[in-house]
Order: sequence, then structure tokens, then C-alpha cells
Amino acid sequence: MIVRSYSLFLPSSTDDPLFISDDFGQTWTNINPVGLSFASYGNTASITVDPYNSYNSVITLGPQVFKSTDGGYNYSVSTGAGSASGFHRSFHKDSTHVIVVGDTIGLSTDGGSTFTNYGYNPVVEYGPTMVSPSLLFIRSVYFENVAVGYMNIYDKLYRSGDGGITWTVIYGDNPIEVGYPITGISSEGDYITVINGNGIYHSSDFGVTFNLVEGPFPSGTPSDDNALNNPWRNPGVLYAKASTANNVYKSIDYGASWTVVGTTPSFTYIDSIHAYTGTNLYIVDGTGPADIYTSTDSFSTSTITLSTLNRTVANDSGYAYDCGECPNIKFTYNPVTAQCELVEEITICNMGYLYDPVTKTCISTTDPEDVYTPSLCPPDCTTTLGDDQRGRCECIEIASFIPCCYRLDDCAEVLPSIVTQTDLSDYASAANVLNIQGSDACWTVTKIDDSLCSENVDVIVTEVFESCETCNPSYALYNCKDTGVVIYTSEDLEASLGKTVQISEYPSECWQIGPNTKTEFTLEEVTVASEFQSCAICNPPLYQLNNCFNDDSFIITDSDLLNLIGKTISIQGYPGLCFTVTEPTCQCLSITLVIDGDTEIFTVNASTALVNGRYQYVFSFSGTNYFIAWDITLTRWELYNSDTATLLAYSPVDLKCIYSSYWIIVTGVDSVVTASCSNTLYDINVDQVFSDCECCTTKNCK
Repeated sequence: MIVRSYSLFLPSSTDDPLFISDDFGQTWTNINPVGLSFASYGNTASITVDPYNSYNSVITLGPQVFKSTDGGYNYSVSTGAGSASGFHRSFHKDSTHVIVVGDTIGLSTDGGSTFTNYGYNPVVEYGPTMVSPSLLFIRSVYFENVAVGYMNIYDKLYRSGDGGITWTVIYGDNPIEVGYPITGISSEGDYITVINGNGIYHSSDFGVTFNLVEGPFPSGTPSDDNALNNPWRNPGVLYAKASTANNVYKSIDYGASWTVVGTTPSFTYIDSIHAYTGTNLYIVDGTGPADIYTSTDSFSTSTITLSTLNRTVANDSGYAYDCGECPNIKFTYNPVTAQCELVEEITICNMGYLYDPVTKTCISTTDPEDVYTPSLCPPDCTTTLGDDQRGRCECIEIASFIPCCYRLDDCAEVLPSIVTQTDLSDYASAANVLNIQGSDACWTVTKIDDSLCSENVDVIVTEVFESCETCNPSYALYNCKDTGVVIYTSEDLEASLGKTVQISEYPSECWQIGPNTKTEFTLEEVTVASEFQSCAICNPPLYQLNNCFNDDSFIITDSDLLNLIGKTISIQGYPGLCFTVTEPTCQCLSITLVIDGDTEIFTVNASTALVNGRYQYVFSFSGTNYFIAWDITLTRWELYNSDTATLLAYSPVDLKCIYSSYWIIVTGVDSVVTASCSNTLYDINVDQVFSDCECCTTKNCK
């Protein structure tokens, strides 16, 4: 599955401001999405991506919210978020729960199509202060699951346990560091890490205390541009970047300690840092013109992969996993909702407090008078006590289930392809060919390497085959002279089943048609020229009538003389002549040879010596010597160029006399036809039958 990244460059009213990357920021493609309304929104713009399907994204532009489900090419307007001046950040908790924050908070449970605004006002919530109201907006937000999340108003940190419906200021209603707005947040259970212009602050007690982390990350140097990143659902792993130091920092203990893992160019303004794996990262330098620096080696080296634009906001993506599967073994597929689900247990009370399910309060383990009311569980979660009695919200995290796409292609290449999300994985992996309901065609199956289906046609498989050849109705044509020679074709010969035909491709051959029962074969195109009831009618056997008075004189007939072989006969129309009936002796062969368009017909007498028990025929054409001989090992007749010892063609028809048009070309010739030297077949009527020539000629029969 593709993991898509997005970068949005602002302000823009005429240019195409959205860029996408499918290789972790190595290369970017500029697209012009349909449905977005662009203007100079400055900082009030953001992108968030479904961590389980990066083709789903939500963009905020000022007070507007837009959603795409096709990789960023088309966006629709989301409703109900309710901002006046604009949203600064957006965040996917899972595939369905989305939050947008800025001058208010909008919550969505349908992936960002619609939002609910609960009337949150950051200026009011922050309380009396000398800080300008223009600075009292929500700049950062992070949810570790669908229920528990954190956000900031200026320099204070707030927690929600009910998915963002209600919020409570933590750390005793004190700023994490007075006057330093929080620019990044990460949390995992009792561990909370935030970053601001003064450095990185870490809590290991659910936000009761925070400590400034000592080195190597710089602290004490005022900056508003430090960035923090938590790779999606990668517990304990954080990345950070300070604009005052040319280093990339990494923590593997939830932000308690940090090490330098790479260096970067000098930045004057850091918009964000994004990590996909331990080595694939990119950093957005928000200074105009803005640049994106990408690295595949933890910033030992880096490359500017996108530059010379003004204002940039970018996103992280989550898991990459195969279609047709849930992200990992913790998720299970729910066929009712067609989604992957994970049940999470989320702690309600702070450390040192126990949950009272009757009063729905958290009571201190050391001071029973120390009681506070926590956030209630989100409406779609279940409240339990938990083993440690700190209370639990059992919530379901939802991951998009991405059905695999399959393309069905017609074996005959006549019908258009079909794209479907029907699970055809077993057929695709086995390279099967299918018959499907509503179609007589045969279809190959290919899994499409994409996260999107351009269409989805439901298909029902009715029959499965090993190949196109075995799926399509096909027929076997058995040579009447040698039934071991077979041609396979998918031409519609159903009406000729059981009959004998001659085909244009081999005009002097006759073939009996039967159903094809083979599983492996090669198809040939054939054209039926004529049809007969049997091989005997189409291709009757030949007989040679040898003149008793002249050994070199004979005639060839296809009259039925099978029972007279070896006898001597007189025939009507030839008074006084006697003929001995034999099978053709093959002593003379007519050869029609076409080479490079030139045709020559040869009358060739058989050699006196037999080769492999049969006659050999030697001849010349245009100065080149040729021969035809029987190969007893391969059981076939072969035509050779004897000068170069090159096999030109062969005929697998096992005949004593090679009278055939079924020659398979190998190289160097266009076509070959061999026949009897007697071009005329005589239709004879037997007058009398004798035992031998002497009996016939002298009428002195013993």
C-alpha cells in the first residue's frame, strides 16, 4: 500500500499549491485538487492524513475544512466545524475520529466529512491574563488514542479524556514555561513531552510535574520555531529539531533523554519535522522561500526535494500495510462495519488517584479530601474500573480496511477490463482464469498495485480454470493419417464435432474433430474449408497399380482396394492390361517448396538406400542442396539444407510415404507440400481378380 505525503504551499490564489509524494518525500508531484478554495490564510492552514489510509486527508484553510478520499485529487467541503478566524492544526486520532483546532475545536466521527463544535473558546478557557487575545489560540494538538489527547493554549497544556469534548488545564493551571507558546506535543500514558521556544519539557507522572530536559537539545535560547514529531503509534520514539542548532535529535524513552542522530542545514524558521521510519525523515523550513529537506539516513545527509515557495505546512502518515489486511495482529476485521477495530483501555485518573464509579470522581490515595472530577469517557466508549482502580475507558480505535483491487481481463482481448474489490486473492496468487456470473468470457485476474479502485464491480465466480486455453471452449483436430498428430483450436467447431474436415492451412490433410481434454496445449487458428462424414471419405487411402508388362508404369487410385492388396487385377477401360495392387511404394515424391516467395515443384525419385527403414529424397533448388528423411528418434519427417545441416521444416505425420501438407516450418522456408508424383487419382472399376501377373496375362492360372 502506498503511503502518501502532502505539502501545502501558501498563500496561493493562482498556482497549484498542493504537492504529493509517494516515496517519503524523496520526490514531489504538483497537483491541482478540485474543490479547494485557496486564499492567503497564513498560519491558519493544516493537513492531516488518515494514519491507516493515506489517500484520505483533511485540509483546513482558514475557517474552512475539506476532505479527500482519492489521494488529494478531489476535495469536498466539510460541515459543522464552526471556526471564525481559522484552524491552525488538524489531527487524525484514527480513521474516523478527526479533530481540528484553532480559535475553537471541531470534532468528527466520520473521517472529517462532518464536525461537531462544542463551543470551546480558547480566550475564555485561558482565563484572565495580560497576554494578547490574538495569541490565545490552539496551536498544537496530539491524541495518543481516540479518548486521551492534549492541546495547548499559548503556554498552557490541556488534557481531554473524552475525545476532545471537554478539556482540563493540567500542571496546576501553570504555563509549562511562561511566555513560550507550545509548538509540539506527544504523550503515551503517564509520559508527556512538549516543546517550545525554550526547549523540551518532559513529564513522567501524567502531567503533575514537568522538567526541562538537559542537553543535548538546546535550551535557554528563545525561539518560536522548535519542532517535535512522534512517528505514528511508535511508542517512546520522538524526533525534534531546533532552529538554533544544526542537529536532528531522537528520543527512545518517551522524551526523557535525547541523542543527536544527524545534522541539517542551518534554518531560521522550522515549520515541522516528520519521521516515517528510523531513517526516513524530512524537515520543513518555513522561511520564505520555503524548502523541504529530505533524508534517508537520519540526516547524515539531506537533499532539498521541494523549494522556492512561500509558506509550507506538511503532514505525517501512519502505517503502510497491504490491502485486504488489518494494520497488525492487534486489530481484528469487523465484517459488519467493514473496518479494522482495536479495543483500547485508557486510564481515567492521574497517578496516585483512584476512580469512584459512583461519584465519577478521582480520589487521592493519600488524602481522601483531594478529589477531582476527570473527563468522562467519550460517548462511544465503555467505562470500567481497571486492575489498578484508576478507571478505564474501553474505546474502539478504527483503522480503514482497504479492500484489494483486482483487474479482470478478457482472455480473448475483446471485452473491456473489469475492476473489482471482490476478494479474488486466492485466484490472483494461483494465476487462475475465471468464469463469472453474467459473462461467457474467460477472465485473467491481476491484483492492482494501488490503494484506490477506479471503479468497483461486484463479481461472482462460477468456475475456475488453470489457463485461458482450458477456460475457453477448445477442440482437438486429429490427423486422419496419424492420430498422434493433433491441432488444438478455440475456433467454434461445436457443430462439426465428430466429423472430418479439411482446413485451409493444410489443404491436403483431413482432420477428425473432437473435444479437447488436455490441460496443457497450444492454440492455433484454423479455417474450415470443407466437411466430411469420416476420414475415409475425406482422405481415403491410396493404392498403387503396377503394370505387369512395364515395371516403371503404374497408376494411383483412391478406390477401395484394401482387400485386393497383393492380388493382380484387370480393370475396365484398360483391356488386355494387368495390374498388381500394392500400397504406394514411395519411390517418387512431388515436392512443392516456397523460399522467399519463389516456388518450385520437384519430382524426386527415392534414393536406393533406405534411411531408418524409409526412403530418402535428395534434390537441389537455386544452387542449394536439400534432403528429406525420416528421423526415427523424433518420429518425424525432416527437411534439411544439406549444405549447412540446417533443419528447415518437419512433419510429425507418421506415414511410410510422406504425402502431406502438414509441415511445421522451423526456418528458411515459407511452405512445404509433399505428394505423390502421380498428380492424377484414377477412379477404377475392377473387372477380374487373379492370383498373380502370369495368371492374368496368360490366363493360365494354376
